Amino acid sequence: MDTVEKKILEGAIDTHVHFGPDTPEPRRFDAFETAALAEKAGMRAIVLKNHSFMTAALASCTEKRMEHLKVFGGICLDKQAGGLCPEAVEFCADLGGKVVWMPTFTAKHDIEKRGMTGDGIYILDKDNKLKAEVQEIIEIMKERDLVLATGHLSFNEIRVLAVEGRRKGLEKIVVTHPCTQRVGPTLDLDQQKELVELGCYMEHCFVSVMPMHCRFSPQVFVDAIRYVGADRCIMASDFGQTHNPEPPEGLRMFAVSMLKLGITEQEIDLMIRKNPATLLGLD
Repeated sequence: MDTVEKKILEGAIDTHVHFGPDTPEPRRFDAFETAALAEKAGMRAIVLKNHSFMTAALASCTEKRMEHLKVFGGICLDKQAGGLCPEAVEFCADLGGKVVWMPTFTAKHDIEKRGMTGDGIYILDKDNKLKAEVQEIIEIMKERDLVLATGHLSFNEIRVLAVEGRRKGLEKIVVTHPCTQRVGPTLDLDQQKELVELGCYMEHCFVSVMPMHCRFSPQVFVDAIRYVGADRCIMASDFGQTHNPEPPEGLRMFAVSMLKLGITEQEIDLMIRKNPATLLGLD
């Protein structure tokens, strides 16, 4: 391993890390173990994500046990956490939460995509406009300087959300793993470009290349980064599963893979340090 590869995680930020306990699958590490691994790797910050409960308070407690690492939390607006609930978003912000994910596994689009049964959450009304509660959530997020992540919504929902969010002055919008095939929107390059032109960032997650996930080539990420520009992309691991390496290793694998496929050190610096820092208010 050369010097660049050894130091690739110094000051890095992983915006998408899973931890246990969690549902619907077990996780390899708890929040404290996950943070300790990131700090040991020399990283600057991580964001703890859970589909079922708010992570803001846990992130605060975890950060106090670290020497240097910043630990952020937030809330997924899935049914288990209250769904599209403005009061939950405000409470999350009061506890120091930074990221609000739109519905994931209980999103209508995701339920249909995975062939599941039951009603899912849809953020648009019959006129293809954002529901009133989503409008209220956007207002809270703008006022509290929160990051809006799109979760597992459909492309149409994301587009309407981005347009209205930007109209209301929301500047921190992240499209969650746009290339992932099993869950989420699975956007083509033109769709990604359209959302970038609306002011969104693309959060690419390395977990999709792993054997027990989508198994696609890392070249997919290279093509997407080249198409929209590294200045509007984020590299994250989305690791924490029992069958995958530890999350910092996932992010390192991502960065090294990109280097070997022609992405420059400067572009990687943008995607694992500067862009996430801007979103999380660490500049």
